[in-house]
Amino acid sequence: MTSAVLERGSERQERVRTFLLRSLGSGQVSHAYLFCGSSAGDIEATARAFAQALVCPDGGCGSCGECQRVVHGTHPDVRWLEPESAQKGYLVEQVRGLIEDSALTPVRARRKVYVIRSAERLGAQAANALLKTLEEPADDVVFLLLAPSADVVLTTVRSRCSVVPFATADASAEAARVAAATGADEPTARALIAVAGTADGARALLADDARLQLRERILSMLGSIDTASDRELIALADALVASAGDASADATSEEEARAAEIDADFLSRAALKDAESRRKRAEAAKSRQALAEAVRVVEVALEDALALTIGPDLPLLDETHAALARALAARGTETVLCALDAAERASADLYRPATPALVLQVMFLRLKEALCPSSAQ
Repeated sequence: MTSAVLERGSERQERVRTFLLRSLGSGQVSHAYLFCGSSAGDIEATARAFAQALVCPDGGCGSCGECQRVVHGTHPDVRWLEPESAQKGYLVEQVRGLIEDSALTPVRARRKVYVIRSAERLGAQAANALLKTLEEPADDVVFLLLAPSADVVLTTVRSRCSVVPFATADASAEAARVAAATGADEPTARALIAVAGTADGARALLADDARLQLRERILSMLGSIDTASDRELIALADALVASAGDASADATSEEEARAAEIDADFLSRAALKDAESRRKRAEAAKSRQALAEAVRVVEVALEDALALTIGPDLPLLDETHAALARALAARGTETVLCALDAAERASADLYRPATPALVLQVMFLRLKEALCPSSAQ
């Protein structure tokens, strides 16, 4: 069997493409797949293409109404799920809503597809609620779980899925593709992949001037931290939190608009219950993701500085700010390690029950203390 969307969507993953096409051609589609690996962009693209193939009358032509609805996130029988809690991951009530929805008859297509992003964040309680459905779903239901590694997914969940490992992406090739798609130079593309985590994330970052400006503001702060006052550092932390809140509200508004379109397309209201509480949790999770990106900007700069303290010829994640990395490296390995520890602690604290503004404020003050020990009172 051929599938136009699978041919394109998994073009860099030949073994995965062959396996999925064979499953479609033989009619032996599994009830649950675990797509895993570090190539997050390829995993997302393949999941979307496979979902199209599963609901399209022609096996994923890419141009029909069913395929286009999947692309735009408005197909009532294809649902993408993300953890609703920044700290706890998937909530039990979120999984129960999924289970109730999966028992309903498809609205338009022959199958219903549930794409569960960050499957590693299915904790014990949420996973236990899902296990029976995952093992014995309705005949017309397919689950696609996405994770960075099979090992980080609970064994009880993993054992009920067909595990599909993805090959590691070539960093240089990924940067070249981002550069070709956006017009950015390859060093910039490589740096933004390091910050965003995926090629798709880098493309989205390049298209968002506000996020790019915040990144430059953070890097400027690192470069002038000797002269930055505590008040200025706290103000920067507050500005980042405010910006993250605005971005998450905008994203949630777009999702609500898509939900309204889906609802108009006869989606059961059972799938939209508890909308207000879900909206608030989604906003909080997206806000923390935006702040995690800000912390990652700091980590990339410090990781490059640490590399330079080890060997001046080591490749950098962000060549476009090599001068900053050299200036930080000149402060010494121990100093850079202390600063990196402050950033890594903030990255972890963002996903714990803590006030995001306080997490960033503490990080910036710890960075100053680590990088400018003579300024500590």
